Amino acid sequence: MMTRRWVRLVCVAVALLVAAPASVMAQNQDSRDRRLREHEERIRQIIEERRAAQEEEERRRAEAEEDAPPREEREERRRFVSNVVMGLKFINEEGETAYSTFVRQGNTFITEVYLFNEDRNPVDRVRLALDYDKRFIEPVRVFDSALRPHMDGEPRFELIDRDAIVVYDAKLETPIEQREVVVLRLLWRARRPASHTAIQFAFDDEERDDQPHTAIYSREQNILGTRTDPADGVLSGSLMIEQIDREERIFQGKAEELREMYLGSIGATADVGLELIGPEEPPRVGEEFVVRVALNNPQGAIIDAVDFAVLYDPEVLRAVDKDRFNWITSGMNVHDGPYHSRFPWDIHKSNEIRNQRGLALYRKGLSTGRALPSEPFADIHFRAIAPTNRTSIGFSRGRTGMPNMTSVRYFGFQMLNLEDSSISTPAIEFPVRPPTREEIARLRAEREAAAERARQPEREEGVRALTVDRSDWDAPPTEGEDGS
Repeated sequence: MMTRRWVRLVCVAVALLVAAPASVMAQNQDSRDRRLREHEERIRQIIEERRAAQEEEERRRAEAEEDAPPREEREERRRFVSNVVMGLKFINEEGETAYSTFVRQGNTFITEVYLFNEDRNPVDRVRLALDYDKRFIEPVRVFDSALRPHMDGEPRFELIDRDAIVVYDAKLETPIEQREVVVLRLLWRARRPASHTAIQFAFDDEERDDQPHTAIYSREQNILGTRTDPADGVLSGSLMIEQIDREERIFQGKAEELREMYLGSIGATADVGLELIGPEEPPRVGEEFVVRVALNNPQGAIIDAVDFAVLYDPEVLRAVDKDRFNWITSGMNVHDGPYHSRFPWDIHKSNEIRNQRGLALYRKGLSTGRALPSEPFADIHFRAIAPTNRTSIGFSRGRTGMPNMTSVRYFGFQMLNLEDSSISTPAIEFPVRPPTREEIARLRAEREAAAERARQPEREEGVRALTVDRSDWDAPPTEGEDGS
């Protein structure tokens, strides 16, 4: 009996041992199948999410392309002008505007800060910082009625007297998309005489909210100027403050009468022209040439201000800095040094070249008007950098919505006539020829030499080390080299 019972126990134990691995294997297989199903489901989710994101990106790109101007128009804007510009203009009693003016000591004057938004970007925040010289002028009142209906709460307005900066910051609940809008009007008082004083836009390199800064935001992105140069999108203003001495008080109140007498006789009938004089022969790539800017004053009109903005294609031409004997030498300049005796400007507002935008800007004036001669008064030096069948250089005539970028004035009255071809040449056109073989070889040699200089090691403190040729150190000295 014991033997039979023992045999049954052994058989049961063997059966259990055989069945256990099969059960474990079945459980492991179920777990593996479940993990595979979960992994496949996760892959399907990722694929669907990526497909949805790609479709959304394509939809946004299509909407942006529908709203964007034609490619040629975008290229034209990118080439010549900034699409968003903030500027400052002076307004006289007649409502006329100018970028510079003169006032009497003790009088008030008005400036208008305007925004020109070529692409009608939705602007949702305007930051403004105006730097002025408190020795000569002081702000009296500020008007922002144009922005008030769009504001989200009260704007920030501060007058930092220590630094002489006006700060204005307005967040807009409903974005503005007008092509041109007045941001602020400011009433100022002239305190002391000054031959030249400026009202300029101020910037903070880090765009900190607690520091004075000028910026225009669209969807939380600053669209004014460029990343490397935020000041590229602004135009500041300047003025002269005259003292009223004893003799001037005699004529006080008659200035308008004298002005009307002048404009009614000579000024209103005297057309003045500006000419661009280009190279005699089409330049080749790599060659430098000069474009002269000349005044044409056939009737001897009295002039006290000349401004011009010259536009060119920066992908074909590169302006070259020339400032020998210039009044203004900072940055890149138009060359007016050779013409000081015939054009003795004593009000110097700007002289700058912006190759990135293809713009040469020149603004000069006289404290006492005179009959300026019909002669060149400025040279713009260029280097041709790319061949083309035709390129143009021309005066800007309010292309960006800013009037009087090119003007000839007296008492603020515009006398320039660019439409009369007998006295004006508003634009010139010419081809740029491909370089000769010699020029190609010279340009290649210059590039190689520049690359070689760049590869030279530098010593401490940034002093460049010279490359030394050691190949002949062991050779015997030639006659005269040993000092004998």
